[in-house]
Amino acid sequence: RPEHRSCRLRWKEEMQMKNRKTASDEQDKGRGFHRSRTLMCFISKYLSGETDTNPDSQDCPDPSHPADIVSACSDTPFCLYLYMDVDLGGGQSTNVIVIGYFDQHSGMKVLRLLDTLQSNADTNPNAQKGIAIGLSQEFVYQLRAFNSGFVSLCGLPELGTRACHTGLTASFSYVIDLVKDVLRHCSTFPPRNKRLKEKFTSAAIYNSSLPFSAQSILIMRTMQKMCSLWNDLVEHFSSLGQEENARRICAQLKDPKIRLHFLFLVQTLESLCTFQEVQQWGSSDVAADLQLASMLASSYTSRLLRPSTAERFLRRRDLALLHNDNELLPDSEVNVGVDASNFLASTSELDEHDKRDFMSDVVAFFKAALESMTDSIPEQLSDQALRNIATLLKPSGSVPVSICSS
Repeated sequence: RPEHRSCRLRWKEEMQMKNRKTASDEQDKGRGFHRSRTLMCFISKYLSGETDTNPDSQDCPDPSHPADIVSACSDTPFCLYLYMDVDLGGGQSTNVIVIGYFDQHSGMKVLRLLDTLQSNADTNPNAQKGIAIGLSQEFVYQLRAFNSGFVSLCGLPELGTRACHTGLTASFSYVIDLVKDVLRHCSTFPPRNKRLKEKFTSAAIYNSSLPFSAQSILIMRTMQKMCSLWNDLVEHFSSLGQEENARRICAQLKDPKIRLHFLFLVQTLESLCTFQEVQQWGSSDVAADLQLASMLASSYTSRLLRPSTAERFLRRRDLALLHNDNELLPDSEVNVGVDASNFLASTSELDEHDKRDFMSDVVAFFKAALESMTDSIPEQLSDQALRNIATLLKPSGSVPVSICSS
């Protein structure tokens, strides 16, 4: 889905800056900038029937000088939404800016289309991802010049994916490759085992051309399936003889250290995966996302830091606390999950060195994931504000929304 970016500023100041552009810039842009082909394609695809999309029509939306928006937002809090990579059809996409505010005259929340920003022509998904991140960061940077007190929610979309990827990269980077190998192999050579066949051949196919963020849920849920059918997977890949990839995968699955890692990660990543699923397929809103983000940070903090330190970390978000060994729980008290704890207690295949290495990886995972979450959560909002954000944003319940094209 298009990435949802929300920023708050004084629109009147921005319009004054816009009007100070040189005459040559205006001539170069002309009406084509604000009534560009991408803008008209967007209006035609998503607002068809609501407005005349002929660029020469007086009824066609012209967001260049929305006097009514300037007037409405001069003394009213509002949000800017940057929707990234919106599909226009025919292989084309664009980035769309929408403004939302409460119209005191109608008593309704209003969403207004402002403009479109052309996407880069590079069709490589990884390149497009970098462009999207760069554009949103530039968006925030420029808005901060207008109002230093605005709150950026650009870190909320894919918060779970970033925390997952950052944590895995810090400690268990091989896991991503192993999951990819299992998915590719099972899709190419369907297993005879009925349970494996049901779990893996019906799963979505891994696409190596897409970035991790586009397939994070698939990877996390595949890890869950692998854990639940671990012995079946070992038997399947053992039966494939000397086939090189199968032998390599089988050797990894037989390693008790790798099984321990998966047991830890499956339980630890469940909340991040659920967060991403709610964002991608659920009916979450900004308030729900902020509350869930607070709960995630609190859960991970309690598993790594001493109780008094965890409270301070959530209140101040001081990353230095994560790197002070005196503030961390002893290894024996770090919460690695029930399944990993039971495996550690019951196995005789791991020596003390293996267990110490595992705990070191666990601590590094939590530190990296918490740093990622902290960077994604708006710094202006305290933990208490995050927990009560729904009441702050909707003190009187839901309000009707009016969607306008201009």
